[in-house]
Amino acid sequence: MKRYRKTTVQMHQDGFGPYNPAINVKDPPFPDIYEVQREFNCSLEQAEKATITAFDVAADRFWEKVQPLADEILAPHFGTVSAYSEGRSNGWVVVHGLPEVESWDAVALGKWRSYEKAVQSLIAELCNWDRVKEDIAANGWAEEGDNE
Repeated sequence: MKRYRKTTVQMHQDGFGPYNPAINVKDPPFPDIYEVQREFNCSLEQAEKATITAFDVAADRFWEKVQPLADEILAPHFGTVSAYSEGRSNGWVVVHGLPEVESWDAVALGKWRSYEKAVQSLIAELCNWDRVKEDIAANGWAEEGDNE
């Protein structure tokens, strides 16, 4: 297994601002419309609507939990931090309020890695097919004629 180092920490710059430690959250492993169509025996059009709605709800849940995770994992070591979405499609979790990565010691690097893993686990949890199926079924999103 590769060792996690300061050079492993991804950085993101929004516009002309400074680079900040970031986690790439683009293209999560979300179920596709064909899985939804097969599971709910609905039209492709309705499966697409259901999948988009389920993805939007999962994304909202994700962004609601990113800051509390930062408060729990990073703030006790670094002090007040702010986790934001950046990028054209909100494809990055960027944390502001951290010192320069080059100044981090092993403990600070470990805290960042723990946060990164927690964010990745949250994505896996919210994109889990069983959870997505449950959300679609509970809300009737795959029922023909449902637009929300």
